[in-house]
Amino acid sequence: MKKRGIILFISGIIIWCCGLFVLFLGVFNGYDDLHITDSKPIELLLKIGGCIGFFIGLAFMILYIFHAFKESKSAQIEEKDERNIAIRGKAAEVTCFVTTILLLVLEVIFICIDLGIATSLTALVILVHSFLLVFLQIHYSKKM
Repeated sequence: MKKRGIILFISGIIIWCCGLFVLFLGVFNGYDDLHITDSKPIELLLKIGGCIGFFIGLAFMILYIFHAFKESKSAQIEEKDERNIAIRGKAAEVTCFVTTILLLVLEVIFICIDLGIATSLTALVILVHSFLLVFLQIHYSKKM
């Protein structure tokens, strides 16, 4: 079982590296130094294939890490410990606050650069994030 997990992890690294390489080939195809093809559909296929390989390799590596973490009994006890739950909750709260601040800074930068679509999309993300935060706080306060 352990050998199969290590093979999964190593194959994940290989697929991730290959996907990253193909993605870079697709992205940098338009430059004069690297002219693989002049066909736009092939360039698009390189980008899509690179993204798929990148995320599949990443998924393999994450699956191995989760599987290795869940195997140990002490990890299960640590995960359900009230102190660790409170620490994860506080870390999630601070991360949420910092992400909101960074999105607001990004919004101001987009407004200054005069990027209309990016400004609108960032504002939409901030709006959805805020409503979801309030909704989940109300939902979990009633549930718990």
